This record gives sequence, C-alpha cells and structure tokens, in this order.
Amino acid sequence: MGSGAVAVAAVAGVVMLQRTSLLPEHAGMQWSIVDRYCIDCHNSVERAGDVMFDRLRAGSVAEEAEIFETAVRKLRGRLMPPPGSPQPNQGQVDALISWLENSLDQGVGTAMAGHVPVQRLNRTEYANAVRDLLSVEIDPAEYLPAEVEVEGFSNIATALTVSPTFLDQYVRVAQEVSRMAVGDRQPEVVSAYFPPPELGDQEGYVDGMPLGTRGGARFEYTFPADGEYRINITDLDVGLYPRGLENEQTLVVLIDRTEVFRQNIGGPEDRAFVDLGGAPAREELMDRFSNVPVNVTAGPHEVVVTFIERAQVATDDPVRGGSHFPGWAFLGHLRLLRVIGGIEVVGPYEATNVYRTPGQEKLFTCEPEVPDRERACAEQITANLAERAFRRPIARDDLDRLMAFYDAARGGGGGFDSGIEQMVTAVLVSPAFLYRGILQPGEAGSADSYALTDLELASRLSFFLWGQGPDDELLELANADGLSEPGVLEAQVQRMLAATPAETLVTNFAFDWLNLDDLDEVQPDPQ
Repeated sequence: MGSGAVAVAAVAGVVMLQRTSLLPEHAGMQWSIVDRYCIDCHNSVERAGDVMFDRLRAGSVAEEAEIFETAVRKLRGRLMPPPGSPQPNQGQVDALISWLENSLDQGVGTAMAGHVPVQRLNRTEYANAVRDLLSVEIDPAEYLPAEVEVEGFSNIATALTVSPTFLDQYVRVAQEVSRMAVGDRQPEVVSAYFPPPELGDQEGYVDGMPLGTRGGARFEYTFPADGEYRINITDLDVGLYPRGLENEQTLVVLIDRTEVFRQNIGGPEDRAFVDLGGAPAREELMDRFSNVPVNVTAGPHEVVVTFIERAQVATDDPVRGGSHFPGWAFLGHLRLLRVIGGIEVVGPYEATNVYRTPGQEKLFTCEPEVPDRERACAEQITANLAERAFRRPIARDDLDRLMAFYDAARGGGGGFDSGIEQMVTAVLVSPAFLYRGILQPGEAGSADSYALTDLELASRLSFFLWGQGPDDELLELANADGLSEPGVLEAQVQRMLAATPAETLVTNFAFDWLNLDDLDEVQPDPQ
C-alpha cells in the first residue's frame, strides 16, 4: 500500500477507496498461485503460522487484511514459499504482489463496520460539541456527572449508559447552554460585580498590571453595548484608623490601558476630615469613587483599578513598616491605601450598537426584518444548527419537530429570541445530537460487516481526531460523497491533524491511554 494510505489507517483507522478495477478472471488466476504454492502448508490441518488459506478465497483479501499484508512482506523478501518448496517464477511473484496490494488498497479503503452499539457523547465530547456549535464554553465536570471508565477510557459505548437522573442533568445543561448562546440581545441596565483581588503585596507592583502602578485589581468584562457605564469602587481601606490617608495617593481607572479616571485621595486635609467626621466622613470620601462615568464600546475590554506608584522618598516618614519597625509590621501596610472591596460595573445607559457574542454570530444566521419574516428566519436558523448538530442533512420532519418548540415559546408570550432559545434546547437534548450510531443498510442482510457511508465515516473520523462533530468542510464533502474520491480522505486527515482541535488526541485519547490523568497521584522515590 502507498505510504499515505498507511498513515491514514494508523491515525484514523480508515483509508481511502482506490478506484482500481479488478477483473474476476484476473483474481481467479492469482488465487490459483496461492492454491498451488501455499496451501500445502497453510491449511486447516498443518496450520503453519496459524494461517489457513483453504478457508479463504480471492474475495477474502480485504476482509483478512492483516494476513495478506504479512503475505505481501514475505513475498517481497522471497521468504515464502520456503527454500526446498516448489517456487513460482519472479513474474508470477510480482503479479501476485501487485494484485494483493491493489485488493488491499480497494478493500481496506472501504471502511467497514461490524456491530457497533449506539454511543452517547461523553461529557468531554459534549462540551467540545457545544463549543464548536455555539461558541459556548462550559466546564463538563461542573455540569455533568463523571463517566464510567473502562480500561481508562471514558468513551466506551457499552459503559455510556443513561439513567433518568442523568437525563435530567443533560436537560438542565442544555437549557443553560441555550440561555448563554442566545443571550440578552436587548440589554437593560445591569450590574456586574467583581470581587476584590487577593490582598497579597499591594504595596508594590502586581504582575500583569500597567508599569508604574501599585496594587489594585484587574478583570475582563464584556460590555453588552456601546454606551455610558458607571464604576463603583466599594472600599479603599479607609477604615476606623485611616493611617493610609497620611500621604496623598492617586487612584486611576484604565480601560484597555487607557486612563479614563484619575482621583487623588489622602494627605493632611483628607486625614483631618475623616478623623473629625468619623463614619459619615469616610462615606463621603468614598463617594469620590462611586458612579465614575466611563464611555465604553461594546465587546470585551480589560478594566484596571490601581494606584500610581509614588516615590518612597516623598515623605520622611517610613511608609513600609516591616523593615523599619519589625514589631509594628502589622501596621506598616496600613500606611498605604489598598483596593480591598469589590468593583461594580453598572450599565449601559443610552445603549447603542449592541454587542453580538461569538455564539450569537454563529447562531443567528438571519434577522427578521419584519414580523412576517420571523418564522422563515427561525426555520433558517433551526436548519443550519440542526444539520451541524445532527451531523447529517435534516429532513422536513426534523425541522417540523424542532420548530414546534419555537412555536410553543413564541406563542406563549415570548419573543423571537425566546423561541430560538427553546429550539436550541430541543436540539441539544435530541438523540440525534446526543448519540451517534451506524445504521445497518437494508441490503446488508445478515452480513457481519458492511461499508460505512461517507457521513458515518466523517463522524467517526472527527470524533476520533477532534472529540467533536465534523466541521462545515468535512460535512460538505460527506454530504456529496466526496470522501471516497482518491486523495480526499487523506487530505482531510492531514488538515484536521494540523488544526487546533486535534489537541484532543493528547488531552483526551493519549491521557486516557497512558493514564496520565493519574500522574499527580504518583509519588516517585526521591532516592
């Protein structure tokens, strides 16, 4: 066989179909050489090498590929027939080798399936498929129960059973994924809270913060629309004994490293104000850092709240306590203000240009321009999602079943988006998405094995290499029966191996195969 076919067989378990025409009389002529020179030793009585050619026929070459690949290697090295036995001439050997190789290339390339039970997506495959379909990231360990492992593998079909409780969890995660995928496309004014940073050493520079700053907090937030937002900084450690107010400090707010707010705090006036005014004065001082207005565009942005680093020689007083007064180290850090409360982002106000999440970009392939177009657009969205989720073309019956969920939510008082959300949930709990199987063709009869369709082959290939369903390119080829064309399947394997999702061969297959998930439990002998 060609080296490309061997590589594909090793990686994906299948090779491409070679379009070689083998005449029946030619096969009979070559098999007569096997009958004449091989069967005397390789038969049901002698069983040399546990090979019994008297039980095989010319059409068995592809079915018994391992036996005949070994035979090709033996013939090429003239190791068979053994010395002392009748020998075919070189022309006969070359012709037999050529026929065997062509038969192997043709037969092995027709990917065959025996009995394969219907297989549920395990929780890792489910999370991968959801990310591919809707750009929604979920932690499968958080949403779904652990799978039963067989020999370290969690994708063995017979172990992927489903109980009523298990099914409830799949329904709940489908509802949550649908909600995240559709999102709120008409955003209201909402509040997003980000907890305070780990205190650590806020007296100095914090890794990842802008240079020239001290302490503070940093987080990422996806602003739902263009508009004005308000930032509330809840606590800067202006406590009962505000030693941090002894020296003037400057707090800044940055959006994507661009300064949008600057305010001084501390110094003799602020310290005296708080000393004399007590708790009401502290609240009034913190009002400087409430409802800070910022204008932000829709989409993900980095938000930083931090202090400008000041020179320690700006005062004669020891700012840091640990090195100067070891016994008073617990008071040293109080001479600098710190971000010890959470940060709240409220908005948008007067929103425009609503942000579309990656999930919305994938899901909403159209927008109803007028009410009369709503259902047609919903059908388009449903057909696009279902074809990718079910890994096959969908029929009108499939579409009608899914659209019933859209109609129920839409007619129950929900809007267009509510109907789409309900439809997405229905897709994600459909057996056509949760399970993958191989249908025995009607003409297979009682055959032990039969050829895979291109769609079945694409699905098996994609779940092995990527741990998820086929992408648009592979699905389009499979729908057109293009994977059977010479060189196409090999090219697809090479493309898929070069893509990022192929990392699952390491993080999923190889980790399970080599039990690397348990590596942390190994305690090496220090000696």
